[in-house]
Formats: sequence, C-alpha cells, structure tokens
Amino acid sequence: MPLPSTLRDVAVDGLRFRIRSSPVPASAADARPAVLLHGLGMSQRSMARLQDRMALRRPVHGIDLPGFGGRRPPRRDVPIAAMAEALGRALDELGVCDAVVVGQSLGAQWAVELAALRPDLVAAVVLIGPVVDDRRPSRAALAAGIVADVLREPPVVAAMELTDVLRTDPAWFFAQAEHMLRHPLLDRVAVLRTPVLVLAGGRDPVAPRTWLRRLRDAAAEGSLVLVPSSAHHAQCTAPGAVADAVEAFLGEGRANAADAADEVDPVADPAAPVADAAADDDRRTTATPPTDRAGRPATTGPAPGTAPRPGLVRRLAWWSADYAYAVRWQLAAALDRTDPDDYTDGDRTPIVVLPGVYETWRFLHPLVRALHGRGHPVHVITALQGNRVPVTEGARIVIAQLERLDLRDVVIAAHSKGGLIGKQVMLAAAGERVRGMVAVATPFGGSRYGRLMLGATLRAFSPRDATIRSLAASAEANARIVSVFPAFDPHIPEGSALLGAKNVPLAVGGHFRVLADPRVIAEVAALAE
Repeated sequence: MPLPSTLRDVAVDGLRFRIRSSPVPASAADARPAVLLHGLGMSQRSMARLQDRMALRRPVHGIDLPGFGGRRPPRRDVPIAAMAEALGRALDELGVCDAVVVGQSLGAQWAVELAALRPDLVAAVVLIGPVVDDRRPSRAALAAGIVADVLREPPVVAAMELTDVLRTDPAWFFAQAEHMLRHPLLDRVAVLRTPVLVLAGGRDPVAPRTWLRRLRDAAAEGSLVLVPSSAHHAQCTAPGAVADAVEAFLGEGRANAADAADEVDPVADPAAPVADAAADDDRRTTATPPTDRAGRPATTGPAPGTAPRPGLVRRLAWWSADYAYAVRWQLAAALDRTDPDDYTDGDRTPIVVLPGVYETWRFLHPLVRALHGRGHPVHVITALQGNRVPVTEGARIVIAQLERLDLRDVVIAAHSKGGLIGKQVMLAAAGERVRGMVAVATPFGGSRYGRLMLGATLRAFSPRDATIRSLAASAEANARIVSVFPAFDPHIPEGSALLGAKNVPLAVGGHFRVLADPRVIAEVAALAE
C-alpha cells in the first residue's frame, strides 16, 4: 500500500516544480533525503513505485519538472544547467540538503548538473538508464532506442510512457530533447567528486552497457549495477531491486568506491544486494510435494510451502498478461535472425537451453543472451525446431548434440516441456554429461488439461501418458534438478513441485511470464557458477 504523501508547488523564476513528498518514518528521521527526477516527457508517476519503496527507509521527494506531467510549459527556453540551478533553489525552499539525487534518463543529466553546481546540496548521485551515449548521439538512434524500449516494457509501463508523452507540449518536448542530445554527460560526470551509481536494466536499448561502463569509469567514485530483467524503466519494473541497490550503494559504496572496476550484476552474483535477482531463502522451499501410492508426485493439490491459491480476479489478470507476454515473444522470435553460433563462445560452464512445446530457442533469447553475457557458452538445439517431437525423441536429439560437441558438466536451462526432455536426458546413459537442470514451469506430473487436447502433441501431457508416468516414477535425477514455478500456472493446475528436487515457488503468475523473473537467471547462474 503506497504511503500517504503531500503535494506542493514551488515556483522559482517562473519555473514551477510540483513536489510529492513522502512522510518520514520514525526510524528514518535522520536518514539522508532522496530526490527523484523523471525522464524526457515523463512525470513523477514514473518514479512512484521506487519512491514508495525508498520512503520506507528515508525521506523522499518526487518531482514533476516544469512543462512535464501535463503541466503548462515555461514561456522561455530552459537548458539543462538552468533547470538544475532552479531545481537547487526549489530544494533550498524545502530545506533539503545532503541529498541523494536519483535521475532517470534525461533526469540523470539534471541530477549530474545539480551535483556539479551545488555540491553542498548533493551527497550522492544515482543515474538510472542515463542518456545520451556520446558515440551515437543522433536523433535517429535515440528514437530507435525509445521505440525498442516501448516494445520491451510491460504493457502498463509502455502505456504510461505514451500517455505521459502525449500530455507534454510538443514544442517543449522537442526543445528539451535537443538540450538532452547536446549535453556532455560524460564530461560532467568526470568533474563530480560525489559518489556516482550508474544503474540500468540489462535489456535497456537506450543506454548500452559500453556507455554505462564509460560513465562509471569517468566518475571519481563510480559503481555500476545492472538489473537483468528490466529495460529502460528499471525503477518501474523492478523498484525493489533498484531501491535495494541504492541502499547498498549509500551504505557501502564509499568504502568500495576505489574498486570502480567491479561491476555488480545480479545475474553474475545471486548474493548481490539487488533483491529481485538475489538468492532469497525465504521465497524458496525444498518441501516434499505430496505423492500418490506409487511414490509419484500427486496430480492434485498444492505442494507444502507454496503460496495459497490466488483469487479469481488475480488469476484472470495473470492469465491475460501471460498470453500477452507469450504473443509478444513469439512475434519477436519470428522476426529474430540471430545466429545461434554467436553464443557458443565462453570459458565458463556450458549451458544447453531447451524450449517448451511450440517454442523455438529464440523464444528464450533473453535468457540465452543474459547467460552468455556471464561468460557461459550457450548451446541451443535447433533440430528441436518447435519442440513438437515426443519427449524421448527430443532427448535423443539433445544427447546426440552433447556427444557430437563432446559437451561435459553442462547445465540445462529448460522451459515447460523442455524440462521433461532434460530429465529424460539426465536419466539416460549420457546423463553423466549433465551437472544439473533448472526447469521452469515444467509439468513433471503432467497436466489434467492434456486429456482434453485433440492433437497428440498436447495430449502427451496427460498424467496418464506412459512417458509422463515413467518420468514421474524415476526419481534418481531429481536431486540435481531445480524446479522453478509460478504461484499460478494456467497450463499446469497441478503445479511443478518435484519430489526430491530443489523447489523454488515464485510470487508471479503465468506459464510464460515466469521466464522473465530475475530469480530464474539467478538459479541458473547459481547452479552453473
């Protein structure tokens, strides 16, 4: 539940700032205040989820800059430095000092200018998805990145982006965009003596990683954090991860500032302080699921340790969002022309990715890209195509590739039916080549909906299917399996808890959307590294 807040307008030289201030918790009365600055065409509502998280631990002020948030634009042009100078005077009127200033996108430029102009006011700076990369500062590159980001954001975030931009006066929007394109952010970061945290989504098309690293290295005290599952608006899609990263930076960043070459990446380090991607023991369970008389996982009832069944409204919302996610990534997969051989280099543990039924490896491209970015050679099984072959045939195809490439000590990352194929591989003679498997939303005990399907491909998921029964009865590989599953899976009402495995229930809902949860990548990384 968002904490109640107060709104006020502060006018400085004809520039009007609307400020949303969160109440100060008694436990945080002496904490350093935070100031949140939105990006181009946006408003403070793009920072609202982050503000609510940060307000639990410190005073927070979210600001609508002049001309944004549906407000009338100033009658004069206002360059970046002039806006920052006026913002500093507005914060003076609020009595804010020794603040951590958090800027997203264009807000990062205002934050850096404020820190440069008013070192007495700013104690630390956080740059979320900072712009503009000086190696591609053109309008076309920026526009292409923004369009790509809209397609990568969840629908609710994309809708917020579009509606906020539409509420902004076009002349004001493009004038500020010109200032943004010309601002020498890298040079301005270099003059700061305050600690700087550069933070971005691992899927941000607007702020590439090379640019982020250059910003970090330019700072006198620089750190870098990546939130792998997010795009340009990480503060919207992973507010808990961003808030925790900021708190860790404020608590430890100065002690570690000299080691600016270290990149904190929650994909690389599941124990990193980024909550949404970190190992989180209180969300996991190795509880033994119920079994039938033959010792197989029961096909009805929730596993002990899993969350209570969500209500109907929530299930329907999750279901619709799940299919929107599936359609989006199936379309992306159809348009993807990436060569899978691009991901087979690397000196760390090899990973084999197995998609679900009617999916190609490209449906799991974000997972492939993230794991390869960690230094793992990632192998896909192109011969599976849409994975419509029987489980035993799919396992034969996978084993053939393991033997042809002489892959050993591999980790399998699998979705849905891919987890059944992966378990079959682990039970076969070639299973010694596999260290373990992370299976996401896999019907280890089948799905009662399988009996209702007309085609043999989907009917094979019936709990009565001979292969399903055989796999369920064979538990010797289970100890090497991590089963990750959602709170609600519309395709597998029985759930995916597996006897003897490490079971990881998540708070999200959906058979496909669960793939985007950062803990999926964290589990694969933990098993592989």
